[in-house]
Amino acid sequence: NKGQRLSGKIVIAETRAKPFAIFSSIFSATLGTVAFSALTMFYFIRKTNPLEWVLLAAGTLALYWPTFLTDGVGLLLVAAVYLLQKARNKRDEARAAPAAA
Repeated sequence: NKGQRLSGKIVIAETRAKPFAIFSSIFSATLGTVAFSALTMFYFIRKTNPLEWVLLAAGTLALYWPTFLTDGVGLLLVAAVYLLQKARNKRDEARAAPAAA
């Protein structure tokens, strides 16, 4: 008798959640909120370009969708945006360094 049932076999809520499921939910909700904030503000670690914005939108949706697979996809998409922006920062710094010298 897992969870509460409204009628038939439809599970409405888990009453005995496992610690990993709790951690997974908190982790994906937190990262999804960070991704959603970056999405709506057009800024993650720097101003987002249109491609990064689309990746953040997909990552936000994936992180808010409650499955382990979508959490992994969302995490990869947000990490991809992070890495893209770090690489752009390094390129911008390398271009600015000779001009400053």
